[in-house]
Amino acid sequence: MKGIVLLTGLFILSGSLYAQVNKKLDSLLNILSANNQFMGSLTITRNGHVIYSKISGYEQLNDHGQTPATEHSKYRIGSISKLFTATIIFQLIDENKLTLNTKLDQFFPSVPNAKLITIGNLLNHHGGLSDLKSIPDFTSWTQSPKSEEDILKVISQSTVEFSPGTKAAYSNSGFILLSYIIERVCHQPYAQVLQVRICKKIGLSETYYSEKRNTRPHESYSYEFQEGWKPVAETDWSIPTGAGGILSTTADMAKFITCLFSGKLISPKSLDQMKTITDNYGMDLVEMRFDDHLALGHTGRMDGYWSTLAYFPENGVAIAYSANGQRYAMDDVLNGVLNIYFNKIYALPSF
Repeated sequence: MKGIVLLTGLFILSGSLYAQVNKKLDSLLNILSANNQFMGSLTITRNGHVIYSKISGYEQLNDHGQTPATEHSKYRIGSISKLFTATIIFQLIDENKLTLNTKLDQFFPSVPNAKLITIGNLLNHHGGLSDLKSIPDFTSWTQSPKSEEDILKVISQSTVEFSPGTKAAYSNSGFILLSYIIERVCHQPYAQVLQVRICKKIGLSETYYSEKRNTRPHESYSYEFQEGWKPVAETDWSIPTGAGGILSTTADMAKFITCLFSGKLISPKSLDQMKTITDNYGMDLVEMRFDDHLALGHTGRMDGYWSTLAYFPENGVAIAYSANGQRYAMDDVLNGVLNIYFNKIYALPSF
């Protein structure tokens, strides 16, 4: 559920270049789609305005037919969900309902080292507990519904990998715990808190969390290519919560990160804390560097879904990408997108 995308080059496109750039972006994604290298969606915005959008492939493929993807197709965005969860935590900090130093034992005393682990440790992956994904037979364990009690039992049996705050190790468990903390502080289910505090506040009409599939139209399925696109077994929707369970469109994703950096969701102080990098992790923004420029965002992977969300503070450009079928490496797709958009020399791939 993690990764850093190599980003290259950056400049502000003039109006005369948009048509040329958009045509080449279309060519790239059409080539990938025609050769069964990619199914998904890409949106690029600047200062909140959509300047490029492309949808390829299908929401669903089965023996009964094909459902083409549309602008309303929703993808599981994996660990980009953590940005939404971190944003809600910082809203609660802004409201003095939590602090970065709040100890985990206030909510979950049975978790190892709960008296030492802080909210801040969980946000920047410094908690020191072994990750949920490290349990034996994790993949098969995720194929059936799990209750909060089931998940807390597994996390409470975690081993201590290091003392909290001494170093970093990526942790899905930490963000599942943060999701449960949000529910306890807000006295509402995570899905409802997400709607009230983020989605309805900034107008994300196609972003949500659900513990069950098919609660809304246009939910995509994910696929891998094996002499044709074949469905990937799904992680049960009850498990990832705010660590990886959110569904969204790329348009909503781009709007979310633009609003985050525009001060519409949290205070400037909290945004600065989200951006502070310690041992390669922010709270929970990740740096994506290229040349002398910097983007901030996150990547996500869930089953056969791949996603990236990046924001360039210096010029207000947001790039949101989600795939439900991926053969050509995501980093290579995005490297092509960015080289084209930022007017770098780039040769389209051939297959």
